[in-house]
Amino acid sequence: MLVKELKNTSQISSFLDRIALGQNGYEQGLNKIERKKNGVFLTNSVDTVENLLDVVLIDSEIFEKRILEPSCGQGIFILKLLSDIYLKFPDSILISKFISNNIFFVDVQEEMVEKLKLIFKNYSLFF
Repeated sequence: MLVKELKNTSQISSFLDRIALGQNGYEQGLNKIERKKNGVFLTNSVDTVENLLDVVLIDSEIFEKRILEPSCGQGIFILKLLSDIYLKFPDSILISKFISNNIFFVDVQEEMVEKLKLIFKNYSLFF
């Protein structure tokens, strides 16, 4: 999988906002009992994700790390992290290898994992 070239940071923001909006719609469609039973509480704010990722040092050593997203939802954390990495290291081949070898994600809801796989496959992260 190759990451398509990013045109600008507003394109990244727009993409992530659409993911967050989709998560919000999904979460609102679940009844409260199901949400509580399965622990479904999705992050629907890119600002929240940005604040949490402020503590992540993005340097060349990041490519040596393995990253697990233990509750991936539709992947807003991992997608934002990858976009931040790409902005600092705009090498599609390097990023694609990093994704293939170092990025792992799971979720108690298999549907979320499948949606995130589809996002990776269809959009090659960014368009």
